[in-house]
This record gives sequence, structure tokens and C-alpha cells, in this order.
Amino acid sequence: MYKFVRRDEALDEAMGGDSLFALAKANDDVFKKIMKIFRDYQREKAKHTIIEGGVTYFSMLELFNNLLGDSNVALNDDRIAAELFTGDAVNARAITGAMSANAFVTQLNTAIDATAASFRQNLAALRDSFKETYRHKDIIALLRDTKVVTQPGLVKSRVFETAYILDRILDKKRFLATSLLLGIMHVERFKLNKDEDTARPFYNQGSALFTLLTFSYTPALSVERRSTWEQGVLSYFQRALRDSITSKEALLDGLIDEGLNEDWANELATEIAKKGTAGVQEQITTWGKRIAGYEKSLEALKLDAVQYGWKMFGSCLGIDNGLLPTTYAEATEMWGQFTANTYTRVVSANSASPMGRQAILATFDQALKAESVWQKADFASFGLTLNASALTAMSYVGPVARILGWYTSSNHAGLTCGGCRTVHGSRVSLVRLWHRCSSCKSVYCAHCASGMALYAAMAVGVVSAVGGWWMGMGSMVYSATVGWLTGSTTTRTTSYFMARKCKACGTQTEAIY
Repeated sequence: MYKFVRRDEALDEAMGGDSLFALAKANDDVFKKIMKIFRDYQREKAKHTIIEGGVTYFSMLELFNNLLGDSNVALNDDRIAAELFTGDAVNARAITGAMSANAFVTQLNTAIDATAASFRQNLAALRDSFKETYRHKDIIALLRDTKVVTQPGLVKSRVFETAYILDRILDKKRFLATSLLLGIMHVERFKLNKDEDTARPFYNQGSALFTLLTFSYTPALSVERRSTWEQGVLSYFQRALRDSITSKEALLDGLIDEGLNEDWANELATEIAKKGTAGVQEQITTWGKRIAGYEKSLEALKLDAVQYGWKMFGSCLGIDNGLLPTTYAEATEMWGQFTANTYTRVVSANSASPMGRQAILATFDQALKAESVWQKADFASFGLTLNASALTAMSYVGPVARILGWYTSSNHAGLTCGGCRTVHGSRVSLVRLWHRCSSCKSVYCAHCASGMALYAAMAVGVVSAVGGWWMGMGSMVYSATVGWLTGSTTTRTTSYFMARKCKACGTQTEAIY
């Protein structure tokens, strides 16, 4: 069992302790390879910095692509595990629960499979995970210091970037290296953020552990809440069938009373009214299947193998082994201790304190709303079905969306728009592309390159994979959108995403892929 205690100051320790992070740090061969990749990236900070409203945000997206793309096999999990067990076998066994490096890698791979599956199937729960994180006073203080949470665009970038990085970390080849890199990144980035009076670091064992639980444990809570709500909607449809309620007006009132927003309720009521009793029966079947899907998701989220995967991830961040839960039951107990009234650093979900928390939550909601078709496409391209009624029915939009989301990041990240300073890839999305002017060589992102809010459209059936990830638009879509709006008949392209005009000099651009 873990040594969690209720006294606030007992969790103030800096990252390290008995952890894989500490073992790696003590092993020069492991740590220096990862640190070099981080330092090299830091030297190009300006290239990866987003600026919005005078607030800067250092995007780390391309950093993880650099590590995963490094050809050095010493960064692979089996090699790092062997180094850690050779250097300090006693502590390595105590932390991993495995007797050898090979046994550890085998157990880790099983856990990664389970953790990755549960994470990718429940991306919609990430919205709640972030908001739960904002209940910890140290996290609020840290975010206030960095000011990222004051700008909706940066908040959106941070959410998408976190989802993307976690997706890349859940890789069986370099889980340890990418997790250790994230640990190094956090320690380096937040080492100066401290309480002015006590010099206590805001990024500490307690705040890191609480944040980990919001990703490893609270998604199950989110799914349970969603399932409970949808069971209420299902019960309403069953009553409607019994009482022969089929008029649009009655259905609309009933659905709004059950918590559906007006647009969604109106859409369903209109559809059901056209079909009468058969329409109500269809909804009963549909909602029943969705609820069954939630039950399956909960089974995956509550597997002990999932908690072991997150435990090893937390250990790579530098969380002490004695604090990390190994089973779902332990995670449940720990969450209860964190959220009990006796632990004063975590506030209730509806608390107005500490100062600035409500403003942060308001900015978060503003950043992640999905009202327009393009906002919905923005989320859907990576599977983040966060707040759109048409999308929240799906816990995950499918492998194609994930593949395409990965494509846009890995192939476009690291270029900074000369106009709006967006770093493409920090917003993992299909609808933001990069273009380089063929004359002045300036680089701009597509949505601001020529002052038009024009986004790339993707034709059905034109996506293929040949020697790498390719995305395409058909000639008909191109002619009806970009070609027509730019008046171009001689557009030069280097990918199937069509070119734009340079905002700086007016010359036709070429798409970068």
C-alpha cells in the first residue's frame, strides 16, 4: 500500500524520490541522451514559441517528434530498462515490481496496450480531466504564473498538445524515453515557479500526483456521470413509448427537461415526430447501445493494468513510488483522500477560490466550445469530441481521425507563422496548414495567410497512405473552394492541399508537406 498522508506539507517535496526519474538521473548514459535532445530543442525556443495577447507559450510538440524520430536505439524501452536494472537493480525491482529488465518490459508493454486503448477510447473525458486539475491550488498558482490560461487560443493549444503528447508517449517502443523527457521538461520549465513567501515549489509531489490522477482515474468518473445521464434520457424515451408521446412540442419539452440543449433537443424531436412511435423505438435502441458502450469503456478504464501503466508514467515524471497507486481500488481511495475536506490544497469542483480559478475555468470553456462547423472539425480531426452535441455521442471519432491528427503534427510542427505566431502542430488539427511563399520565403499558417478564414476541406475517399501519411482534396473540391476564391489557374503545390497567396508580398504560395 502507498504512504499517502493528509498533511499538506508532506507532499511538498520536489520531484524525484524513489522513482524511475531518479534512477535515470543517476545513470548518465540514459539521462544525458534524453537531456541532449531537450537542450537542443531549447536552443530553438523562438521557433517553437506561440504568442497571443502578449503571452508566450513554448510549444513542446515537435520535441517529442524529435525523440521518437531519433535513430539511436539506446532510447528504446528495452535498452533503458536494461540500463536502469544494471545500475540499481534493488530500487528498479522495488519501483517496477519486476525481477528483471525483460520481465519489466513485458509487463510494461501489456500495461501500455491497456492504457493506450482506454485513453484513445475516452478522449472526450479529457475535458473533465483538465477541469479537475484546476481544483488544486498549486496548479492554479502555477498557471497564473505562466499566464497561458488567460488566452483562449493558448488554452486550446495546451489541451490539444497534451492529448497529442500523451498519445505519442503511449508507444511500446519508447514509452520510457518519452515519459522521462516529459519529466525533464516539467522540472526544467517550472523550477522557478515558487511561493513568494515560503519558496515552496508549485510543481511538487502533491500537485503532480493529483494531476496524474485526473488522467488515470477521473475519466472513469466522467464516463460514469455521462452513462447515468444518458440512462435518464433512455428512461424518458421508454416513458414516451409507453404514453404514446410523439408530437414535436411534447418531445422537445421533455428532452430539454432531461438536460439536452435546445438545438439537440429540437433536432431529435423533429426527427422522431416524423416517424412517430417507430422513431421513439429507434431512439430507445440507439441510447441503449450507447449506454452499453459506456459500460465497456468503464471496464477498460478500471483495469489494474491501466493503473500500472499510469504508475510507470508518473514514476518517470519523478513521483515517489510510495505515492503511486497500483490498482484502481487504490486510485479510488487516493482520490477520496485528495478531495476530502481535510486536504486543504484541493478545493471543491464548484469553489470560487482560489483567486482567479473561475476566470481560468471560463477561459477554458470559451477555448473549447465547438459551435461552428469548423470548430467541430478542429476537434474531430484529433478525436477530441468535447462540447458539440453532434460529436459528444461518440467517445472517439475513429482511427482515421487519429492518423490524420498525427499527420498534421508530425509533418507541420515547428514552423512559426510570421503573421499570427501560431506554431503549427500545437493545435493538432486538419484545418490549419502551413504555406511558404515561393518568392519571399515567408511562412504563414493557412487560416491567416491571405486574410481569409478559409479552411482546407477534405473530400470523401481521397485519403490514402503511400510511403507515409498523405491527405488530399479532390480537384472538384479544390476548384470549388481555394481555386475559385484565389482566382488561381496556375497554382503550384507540393501536396494535395492547395496553395494560397502570400500575405506579405502577394505571390502565390506552395503548400508545405
